[in-house]
Formats: sequence, C-alpha cells, structure tokens
Amino acid sequence: MEKPWYRQLWPWLVMLPPAAAVVAGLSTVYIAVNGADDVITDDYVKVGLEVREDRSRIQQAEVLGLAAHLQWDDEGGFSVALNGPMEARPDALRLRLVHPTEDAFDQEAVLAREADGYYRARLPKDLSGAWRVEISPAEGGWLLVEQLDDIGRGYLTLGTERS
Repeated sequence: MEKPWYRQLWPWLVMLPPAAAVVAGLSTVYIAVNGADDVITDDYVKVGLEVREDRSRIQQAEVLGLAAHLQWDDEGGFSVALNGPMEARPDALRLRLVHPTEDAFDQEAVLAREADGYYRARLPKDLSGAWRVEISPAEGGWLLVEQLDDIGRGYLTLGTERS
C-alpha cells in the first residue's frame, strides 16, 4: 500500500522554495517599513538634478552681525542672549536641537523674550551626546547654526559678531 502524499518527501521538497520565498518577502516588507531612513528637514533646494543646501538664511544672520550665547542647566532649562541690532531681535526664538542620526530624538522649543532681554525655555528630554543647534526667529528670516559635540559643557556661542 502506497503512503498518502503528505507522508512522502518529494511534495515537501517541491513546496520548500516557494515557502522560503514567502517568508523572505514578508521579512523584507517588515524591514522596509520599520527601518525607513529619516527625512532631511534642513534648508535644501533642488536646482535641476542637483540638491544643495540653501544658505540664504545663514547669510542673512551674518549680514545682520547676529550672535547668540546659549546656556543650559542640568534640568533642561535654556537661556539665550542674542547680540545684534535691536530690530533683528524678535519677541520669540525657535530653538531646534537636531540629533545627528535619529529624527525621533530631535527637539524644538519656542523661547520667549523676558524683561531682562534673555530668551528662556525648557526641554524635558535627555540631551547627552552630539547635536546640531539651530536658532531662528519663530516666524523665520535668519538662522544661526552650530554643531555641538558635547552638550555637557553648559554653553555655546552661535554666529559671529561684528567688531
């Protein structure tokens, strides 16, 4: 008496490659969905087929002679002293801390100008490691940028002041 088909070896050997292809395809879909690259959010423009950084806002800050002195404490409190012409000092600044590899770690805060002329805000998350620090008016215009390798120092100067 002959064995039923499911007890023979050859049907399983024939079904093995398609089953492996289905498992590999599902694994590829899972990796593609969960491992997507982060979107670049900096100032970039596309000129023809070339993509390049738009430095017009950074140049605007240089023309105005703006500089910002950023200080922070261990509890996540930030204060910014903005040096430059009075007309270039807005009522609120936007502070962005951009993580070098993961955009999920990026942080943003609006710093309000207080009576003493300093801009202050608080960020709740841990800020250890390297960051790209960006300061701009809340409504746009100019941009001050600096790379910060170790946020543990407690202070940073962005931009250049006119002599």
